[in-house]
Amino acid sequence: MKKTKKYLMLVSTLSCLLITVGSCIANTNSIPNVGTQTPTPTIPTPKPIEKGLVDYWSFDEGTGDTVHDSVGANNGQINSCRWVTGHQGTALEFPYMDSYVILPSTFDNKITHFVAIDAWIYWYGHGSFPYSHIIFDTRRGGFAGGYVFFVWPDGTLRFYNDFKPEQHVISTTIIPTNIWTHVRIEFNDRINKMQLFINDKLDASDTTSYPLLSNDYGALIGNNVYYEPAPFNGIIDELKIYKSQPNLYNLFLIGGITNETSDNSTITFNAKSLIVW
Repeated sequence: MKKTKKYLMLVSTLSCLLITVGSCIANTNSIPNVGTQTPTPTIPTPKPIEKGLVDYWSFDEGTGDTVHDSVGANNGQINSCRWVTGHQGTALEFPYMDSYVILPSTFDNKITHFVAIDAWIYWYGHGSFPYSHIIFDTRRGGFAGGYVFFVWPDGTLRFYNDFKPEQHVISTTIIPTNIWTHVRIEFNDRINKMQLFINDKLDASDTTSYPLLSNDYGALIGNNVYYEPAPFNGIIDELKIYKSQPNLYNLFLIGGITNETSDNSTITFNAKSLIVW
């Protein structure tokens, strides 16, 4: 008799436990964070803050006769270019003497004392072309101002402030052929300085005594404005124009400070890149 009572009590206790557990499972949806826990969030990779960006042609249309400026609405008209695979998405190839994109004169309306031109380029080399290879040209002609960013036949990257005599900065590094290269020029007439960056490293700098003049006639991507044709002979992608110098965060991410990870996981900085003001 005693064994029977103990058995009944045990069965009763187990039944209560099963009912309780069943109730908890049935009501899981009404209890916050029960069943699945929220995973620890991962910190996303930071992206450059586009401070001072006034024009941005990504060349991601992939078709058609227009490249769209997603920042300044200064769309360009394409002439004799080809759509190809770019550094990101699609890009434009400038293989012919008459290959270019023409931009309206409003592209630099917001630019006063500082301009930076930033692009990814894939240069095929000089080949049989007679002149240099233009990335971006705003010259007015006759040494009347404007500037031009280009690759010389010997492979040096150059920027000319187009007065007479011309003042320029020339890279020490040769632009490689058939590989993507990140290039950038910063021109600041407040401190009379021109700086060239190649693959996010300061490569060369020089001084200029001439001002940065606005352009009333538009500009060309990939060819000369007023002189003999000088097509880029390669691919241009992700072209950006800035009206102000990037802050420290920009410099670290998109060029101006060299960030290199060594074998012992330390990061080194190129202090020369910061001394620009």
